[in-house]
Amino acid sequence: MAIDVVVEIAIARPVEVVSAWAGDPSNAPSWYVNIQQAVWQTEPPLRVGS
Repeated sequence: MAIDVVVEIAIARPVEVVSAWAGDPSNAPSWYVNIQQAVWQTEPPLRVGS
């Protein structure tokens, strides 16, 4: 038996703001339940080669 689950939430912020926040690895522990911490190996921001 297959089960499909879809979860959606409306965030009342501009797409650019949400994308920047979600794309910052420092914020991952606050919205990924299985990530306890994010530790930078290079200086932020995230970029090619970091």
